[in-house]
Amino acid sequence: LCCSVCLSFPEAEVLQCCAGHIVCGGCYERVCHEEKPSCPSCREALDLFKPIRNMLAERSIAMLPIRCPNDECGRMLTRGGLPTHLADECAYRRVACKYSPLGCKWEG
Repeated sequence: LCCSVCLSFPEAEVLQCCAGHIVCGGCYERVCHEEKPSCPSCREALDLFKPIRNMLAERSIAMLPIRCPNDECGRMLTRGGLPTHLADECAYRRVACKYSPLGCKWEG
C-alpha cells in the first residue's frame, strides 16, 4: 500500500497505473509533468487528465492504526480519524491565540 515513487503511505488520494501500481496524488502529479510520464514500477504511460483512483487502497489505508503525533497524547487512532483528532479532539493540539484575528502569532 505504499507509493511507488516516495515509498510512503499516501495521505489522501491514491492513484494507480493501468497495471495497478500505487502512486500518491502528489507524486502522480509530479511524474505526469515529466516529458514522458510513466509508472516508476512498470513504465506504463500515465495521464494527468485521466487518473485512475484506487478507492480500495484509500479505504484500507484510512483504517490502518497510527499513534497521535503529539507525544503527550499517545492515543491510537485510524489514519482516517487522525485529521479530526488533531483539529478538534486532541487535548495536546496546538491552538492559536484568541487574538490571532488581530495579528497575534502566538501558538501553544
